[in-house]
Amino acid sequence: MVEYFMYIFSLSHFISISATQIAFGILLLFFIKDIIKGNKNIFSDKIVILFILFVAWTTLSKFVNYENFSSISKLIKKSFSWWHYLIFFVTWYFFEEKKLKPFNTFKFLMFGAFLSSCYAIYEIINKITHRADGFFTHALTYGNTISLIVILVFVILITKTYTTKIELYSYILLFILYFTSLILTLSRGPILFTTITLLVILVLKYKSKGIIFSLIIILIFTSLIFTNTNLKNRFNDFFNNSYNVSNTSFGTRVVLWKSSLEIIRDNPIFGIGNNIKKYFDQYIDVPVSSKAHSHNSYLTLAVYYGVPALLILMAILGMLLYRFYNSDDQFTKLAGLGITIAYMLDGLTENNFGDSEVLMLFCFLIGILYSLNSNKNYIDALNE
Repeated sequence: MVEYFMYIFSLSHFISISATQIAFGILLLFFIKDIIKGNKNIFSDKIVILFILFVAWTTLSKFVNYENFSSISKLIKKSFSWWHYLIFFVTWYFFEEKKLKPFNTFKFLMFGAFLSSCYAIYEIINKITHRADGFFTHALTYGNTISLIVILVFVILITKTYTTKIELYSYILLFILYFTSLILTLSRGPILFTTITLLVILVLKYKSKGIIFSLIIILIFTSLIFTNTNLKNRFNDFFNNSYNVSNTSFGTRVVLWKSSLEIIRDNPIFGIGNNIKKYFDQYIDVPVSSKAHSHNSYLTLAVYYGVPALLILMAILGMLLYRFYNSDDQFTKLAGLGITIAYMLDGLTENNFGDSEVLMLFCFLIGILYSLNSNKNYIDALNE
């Protein structure tokens, strides 16, 4: 039963966030049932202790800053905003304890991504939008999610984690499709950071030869930018001083980053808890295109919950990187490192810690990979 709901959960990531949340709710009930029965093996892992500290600190921050909430009910509701991270633990638990087959689940995930990518291309061909967004609400969100799938498929290919030529050709075609849809989002951050992550993976895999492969990718990437008018216009902002104009995409980010640092300076321990727009109104005196968040995952987290919360989450991410780097299996190592690095890099220009679609997919993928890394029989699981 759990396996089928995991398939639904996997498939729905790129199709319907509501279906994803419903499927996870059901999986969470199965998880709680098992924990009540006494199966508590995962609680011995140090990463669980760090997560409990993170939840405790962010919750305390909200109550310390209770005046920034419009009502007690909203304060209580916001106190559970960390629930997305539970996806990591639930996924990790079921794949380790129930011995679920990871690549069966990946296939459902990739099929959902396939449908979303096809729709993204359809959007551009039919001029529905100038920036592909798949089934998502925003092109940048879609770019940050499809980025993780691009990396997953790339690692499958270079580690030869497939069994037939049909699978090989399928993964090659999927990589091309996914990367094409990523390019069509015209989202500079995901495009740039995905490319950088692919280069890192190549160097980790092939050492000095990886540098040569990386130079080839850089050449291809540069050619794409300068031969595609839309991409060229988007990346030209790096060089035309748009960051000095406060209401441009770059300019707004610069203003928000500076203001966020000032807010953190004035509220370093517990942050502000809620209502970031109110504080931006106080700290920003120039026109900007958005005040929804800091457009940086790390600054947004520190603004809301203080520097200690950021340090705890960085410790969790650092532990993930350390364990994946020391994995004995190439697929687990490179996929874990690549997906975590891409997620962290994408967070430099967007609030990935608060974007539920991206965060849910990241926790799901990392939960599967972490289960393989901590499971003594993970190599057998990969080959099933």
